[in-house]
Amino acid sequence: MQNCSSRHDRAIRSSGKILVSLALVAFTLMAFAGLAIDMGRMEFFRRRLQTAADSGAIGGARELQVNGPTDVVTAARDDVTTNGYTSSVNGATVNVNFPPTSGPYTGNNRYVEVVVSKPYPTTFFRAININTMNLKARAVGGLSPSNYCIIALNPTASGAIDVWGNATVQSPGCEVISDSSAADALKIGNSACLTAKAIDVVGGYQSGGCVPSPTPETGSSFIYDPLYYLAVPSYSTCDYTKFSTNKTETLNPGTYCGGIKITGNGTTTFNPGVYVLLGGGMEASGNGTVQGTGITFYNTGDTTYPYDDFKLGGTTTYHLGAPTSGPYEAILYFQDRKIAGSSQGSVFTGTNSSTFDGLIYARAGRIEFNGTSSVNGYTSIIADTIAFTGNSVLKNSYQSLSSGGPIKNGALIE
Repeated sequence: MQNCSSRHDRAIRSSGKILVSLALVAFTLMAFAGLAIDMGRMEFFRRRLQTAADSGAIGGARELQVNGPTDVVTAARDDVTTNGYTSSVNGATVNVNFPPTSGPYTGNNRYVEVVVSKPYPTTFFRAININTMNLKARAVGGLSPSNYCIIALNPTASGAIDVWGNATVQSPGCEVISDSSAADALKIGNSACLTAKAIDVVGGYQSGGCVPSPTPETGSSFIYDPLYYLAVPSYSTCDYTKFSTNKTETLNPGTYCGGIKITGNGTTTFNPGVYVLLGGGMEASGNGTVQGTGITFYNTGDTTYPYDDFKLGGTTTYHLGAPTSGPYEAILYFQDRKIAGSSQGSVFTGTNSSTFDGLIYARAGRIEFNGTSSVNGYTSIIADTIAFTGNSVLKNSYQSLSSGGPIKNGALIE
């Protein structure tokens, strides 16, 4: 009997141990399930925060593209609010940094950083004294390469982009936009043609015999000057005064007071660098060649040396290329933003073999263009108004540039 009782007692004790073990296993499984639920909830909230941060960064970047830097912070905050987060409301914190204060774009005013954070209450984590989890999301928006290569910035001008005479403009890989709200913001003459990847017009267009291809998209959104951030080159004393040459000669970067005049049949070569034209502009005529790569012309003036336009005549052959890196990457011509120039504007025209590789920029002025890009090159034009007077082929081969095309769109960067 004793043996039977002993076996019975051992069985009871063994059953009790199993029950305790099962209870522990059940508790552990419930704890892990609870933690998984909490983690799932936190991931859901984190994704909502990230969506809000992304939206704010994109909104700030698009504001930068369309209206410039003035209201970037407000635009970014508004988009975050639309996604359910307002700073100091329900514990949320929204920080918009323009320019960013962290990451690879720190201090760069072409980018905006948005950081959204909020504490969320836990459920099962309370068992280990974690009552809340502070979640945070960060995003950066900025200007990324755009398909635009011809932009007329004047908001009201008739013929802000004017293709006239027998001009044929081919820009198959690029997009064209006229910011003008005029009914004839884009004008194409009876014998002229315009072909591009896309043609956008804020107002309307007028065409003669050749229908533009594709059909222009009217009522498009206005875009802000995409080179608003470009700094003016520093300069001081005159390195050259009223420089003139009529023979084969090599020029060096510097400040050319009274401008540059090139005549004759020789070859004028520009060494790489920035050429500041302080008054007088630049004029080339004759049957010679003007060439140089890695060059930027900054055209300005003062009371001593009054401003004059760029005048590149049609009997000279030009092979001019912008820098492929550095602060003036892709900038071939930069006209003082405060100076409109003459009614004709700065003229870029040459022989059939002339090439202009780079971006031609005249924020307040007119550009008259009749030229092409090299085989593996590119040409972009941003000006108040633009006139095409001859056969032009503008390409968009940017493989030589470290940061892609020189004109940017607002987009999510990181």
